[in-house]
Amino acid sequence: MFLLDDGSLAVSAQDLRLVSECELALLDRLDVTLGRTPRRAEEDPMLERLAELGDAHEARELERLQTEHPGGVVIGERPRRFGLEGYRKGATWTLRACADPATQVVHQAPVLLEGGEGLLPLVGMVDFLTRTPAGWRVGDTKLAARSTVASMLQVAAYADALARGGLTVAPEVDLVLGTGAVESHPLGPTVAVMRDRWAHLSRLLSEHREAEGPVRWGAAGVAACGRCEVCAPLAEAADDLLGVARMSLARRKVLHEAGIRTMAELAGSTTPPAGMRAAVFAELRDQAALQVRARAETARRREADPEAPPVVLSEVIDPAPLEALPAPGPGDVFFDFEGDPMWRPRPNAPAGLEYLFGVEVLTVDAGEDDAAYGPPDAAGARYRAWWAHDRAGERQALGDFLSWLADRRERHPGLHVYHYAAYEVTALKRLTAVHGFGAELLDQLLREHVFVDLYGTVRAGIRVSQASYSIKKLEPLYMPARDAEGVTGGGDSIVEYHRYCQARDAGDAPRAAGLLERIRAYNELDCESTWRLRDWLLAQRHTAAGGDAQDDGQRAPEEASSGGTLVEAPAPQAPERWVEAERLEAALRALDLPEPGARTAAEQATAMVSAAPQYYRREHKPFWWAHFDRLALPVAEWALTGDVLVVERAAWTDDWARPTPRSNPRRTLRTVVDTGGRPVAPGTTLHAVFAHPLPEGLEAEPGHPHALWPSAATVVDSGPHPDSGLELCTLELPCPQPRGDRPGLPETDELPVGLVPTPPPSTGPLDAALAELAEEVLGAHPGLPPGAASDLLTRRTPRLQGGGALPRVGAPGTPTPLDAVTTAVRALDDSYVAVQGPPGTGKTYLGSRVVRSLVQQGWKVGVVAQSHAAVENFLGACVRAGVPAEQVAKVPRSGRSAEDAEPTWTALQGSRQPAAWMDEQSEAGRGFVVGGTAWTFSKDALEPGGLDLLVVDEAGQFSLAPLLACSRAARNLLLLGDPQQLPQVSQGIHPEPLDRSALGWLIGSAAVLPADLGYFLDTTWRMHPALTEPVSRLAYDGRLRSHEAVTTGRTVEGVEPGVHEVLVDHRDQSVASPEEAAEVVRLVESLRGRAFRDGAGGGTARPLEASDVLVVAPYNAQVNLLRQRLDAAGLSETPVGTVDAFQGQEAPVVIVSMTASARDRVSRGLAFLLDVHRMNVAISRGQLAAYVVRSPRLTDIAPASPRDLLALGAFLELLGRAR
Repeated sequence: MFLLDDGSLAVSAQDLRLVSECELALLDRLDVTLGRTPRRAEEDPMLERLAELGDAHEARELERLQTEHPGGVVIGERPRRFGLEGYRKGATWTLRACADPATQVVHQAPVLLEGGEGLLPLVGMVDFLTRTPAGWRVGDTKLAARSTVASMLQVAAYADALARGGLTVAPEVDLVLGTGAVESHPLGPTVAVMRDRWAHLSRLLSEHREAEGPVRWGAAGVAACGRCEVCAPLAEAADDLLGVARMSLARRKVLHEAGIRTMAELAGSTTPPAGMRAAVFAELRDQAALQVRARAETARRREADPEAPPVVLSEVIDPAPLEALPAPGPGDVFFDFEGDPMWRPRPNAPAGLEYLFGVEVLTVDAGEDDAAYGPPDAAGARYRAWWAHDRAGERQALGDFLSWLADRRERHPGLHVYHYAAYEVTALKRLTAVHGFGAELLDQLLREHVFVDLYGTVRAGIRVSQASYSIKKLEPLYMPARDAEGVTGGGDSIVEYHRYCQARDAGDAPRAAGLLERIRAYNELDCESTWRLRDWLLAQRHTAAGGDAQDDGQRAPEEASSGGTLVEAPAPQAPERWVEAERLEAALRALDLPEPGARTAAEQATAMVSAAPQYYRREHKPFWWAHFDRLALPVAEWALTGDVLVVERAAWTDDWARPTPRSNPRRTLRTVVDTGGRPVAPGTTLHAVFAHPLPEGLEAEPGHPHALWPSAATVVDSGPHPDSGLELCTLELPCPQPRGDRPGLPETDELPVGLVPTPPPSTGPLDAALAELAEEVLGAHPGLPPGAASDLLTRRTPRLQGGGALPRVGAPGTPTPLDAVTTAVRALDDSYVAVQGPPGTGKTYLGSRVVRSLVQQGWKVGVVAQSHAAVENFLGACVRAGVPAEQVAKVPRSGRSAEDAEPTWTALQGSRQPAAWMDEQSEAGRGFVVGGTAWTFSKDALEPGGLDLLVVDEAGQFSLAPLLACSRAARNLLLLGDPQQLPQVSQGIHPEPLDRSALGWLIGSAAVLPADLGYFLDTTWRMHPALTEPVSRLAYDGRLRSHEAVTTGRTVEGVEPGVHEVLVDHRDQSVASPEEAAEVVRLVESLRGRAFRDGAGGGTARPLEASDVLVVAPYNAQVNLLRQRLDAAGLSETPVGTVDAFQGQEAPVVIVSMTASARDRVSRGLAFLLDVHRMNVAISRGQLAAYVVRSPRLTDIAPASPRDLLALGAFLELLGRAR
């Protein structure tokens, strides 16, 4: 920001960034501009160096464009007059330069954004404007390796200024990053957020300028980050609660409401405030008290010595975590990573690089490469590093590190790898998945508790008088201060590494070597710090026990225990299928495939197939990691999800009894459980977890506090607990009996402390099918085996018999989408065709009639989907379309209730029946339809290619891996679905994007399926045009329209069609809002009884029922609250649920409760709450109208990431069309 020559204020794009990060810092900058506060010294060699690098990066891009457009690049200059008129002249020059037909690129183009009353003028210089067929494309160079919110807002402001000046602007903007990658972003949602932030910025600055005096800490209505160079000293001077370690904004607010506003007040308080658990309050109070003591001691010492360092105090709060530490051993390793999450080798390549694996050891064994280690320090410790400067180097470093560690364990079976916080283990999990090796060794190390996270020990056992528990803040307790001139933090390390890359690429070898040495020295200190922290913690263990603060070292390290069996144990024998899967993956990876982003379509397909045989192995690893972590952690530290429940209270309601003479004994358990706000569905199976003292016969891993009851319990009833806000859950628990080699357990009266999910299902048939595909691809190299799977993976246009393109809708012979799709499928030549069907476009109607036509011609058709329910729904549609029921079959899903309607198709019995039934139909010469899940179509009993067509329903949520497994059963594929609705959910970390949905893979980043790959159903029969239009722009690039003859006939008396925004004022609500629940009840009551007409010509009027209104909320806690309030109001017929429960359903009116009050109350992140896919499904459930109920503060948000920004922008665009 700056003052114009007339004294008025102008802002820049940098101010848009600052208002999104910290409003207090923004207003402090205004105070400096106005002379209210002195200007701070801003000398920063690092910033100056980054500015130099940024200028050089911009110069390289200019040189590239001048080479690409010789004579077509014009260069502007910054306006010299500091008045509004001067900037207007500069903006006019830009428009004139663009009007010249010879101009292809404008560099340093002045722009001015004026928006009328209340909006401050925004000025800037566009790095590059490039002429394209779609309009002038705004581009900006950024030294960073990825897009930021600030840079996106900046280019959006420039594009908006140019568009307001009459220039045709392209629909996307570009950021040319320091890696050379160009990241493009849609202009619409980005401009929506920019305008919102610009208005907020203008209002904030104007109001503060009218106020007297500089901004103060705690000023009403001013958001402060509490961390920046402006906030931190102000917060400290005010003794703000933010200075207390582990203090959150939510906790701070609760304490403020209780009148506790400073650290000193908290330290002296005795009574927990309402809304805060006593244990949390006690932890915060004691932490504040220790920090206040340290501050007082520091002040006392500085009276004698003004240069005395700050005093750091510590105390043991629980000796048990310290006692659990293993005794030190000669083989111990102290480990630390350096990584850059923004590194990217080329556009569209995966981001992130772990560029340094560093370890400190206390012994180097005979026979090791002594030269690989640095010189010993005064204590004899030695450091070793593995560097990685590209993806191949990262793979090599990972392999070398794991091999070194495995060899060291051979010599020191009891060694432990110490680290601080979860990053090292998390990164190793990711790297072993991405690079496709080492996962089994890592799993063994994790099972045997070789890795020891000292942060967990500190967090549970020690209190320190620091505002942060980062390892750097603990170092005053056990080692000298670091050199302030060197690299001092992980962020500095990343910047230094980027500077190294720049120097290396510029050929400046001495400078590059010096920068690497600075990073190496920093990492060595981190490893040393981990070692010294371990020893300090051991000393605290003895101090707490009244010892002499020295470790006696009497336990042999090979016999030490840290919660598991720590003597070296052989890894469990891998099943034969995994040995074969590893062989296939290694063989395919050995084909010298390029890195992602540099591959041909065939190479990318080969890489994806290489990862397929181990897909389910990787998909299930997070389950097992979380499972064993839970068994080793206190229940209070469990991460609660819908199927991980902490038992608050429990009681048996009957005795053990056998329901039948042949069944196992069972007993009913009634529990009150904390589910993290998520309901538990009846029928859910869970394992009960018991704590010591364990039930007789049940054993835990050595050192583990918990053990698992082997037989799963079944939830028979569940609902909100009336008093506590928790969940009341009744389960039936069986008692395992001896069977074969498996022992049983005695009946018990002990009560469980938790309930956890059952293991994932066996995937043997899928694994085998994927291994067969990999074998075929390996044999066909350098080509690919012909077929639908290869065409899909390479995104090849569908192959038709006789060649040619897909039939066009509206062409002679194919006047309708049904005609075109049917003709295309009939003509497929071992290939695929895709159909994208947005809400209400009739994809199931179309698909079932395509199948009817094919069965009439004798085709053998399979139907697969993610769920049994989806398959059975499609089979029912086939029967309604005219396929005889005896020619449509499936094994019914288990667990069907008495309320479920009898299937209209043929229900088969037995897991192998589909193959036999198919043979019967084929012998009779009949076409048929057989349904099942991916397991059905990947079994050996089905002949490969035995089906003429496999229909994949809901292919927008069906992953590529299971599709590849079951695609072998058919010659051709028909994909039906919509990836713009709820996305496919994956748990694993995969080296290739096999977790993408089949349709999502085909569409890529587009919103609409390309015409050469299939068909986009562009007409919805569900939504009124006024509702379709915002949904179409939100999710379908404006391509979706309504069948007006049908949809305009729907009316509700007194209700305007379209999206309606309903603002409800509330504060501090996160996952449940009583205020919004009350408004939803009011809306439903106001709608019930109104005249509703459904159909062309208006139809016959009937009263709108409560069941005609569908209510959606993002969080289960709000769903539960809404259900209670609607039931209490006599509206029990109104369905309520999260969006996941309503996909495929519709109602005349939908109400969406957004629930969260403001930006700091959004659970699971803004990208979840405002996700385009979820909002699309929610709004498009409505036939006539959708009401979005929300807090007015919800969109007053500073997006934290580009993903958040785009989600917020799309939401603002949606509401911009609200009535």
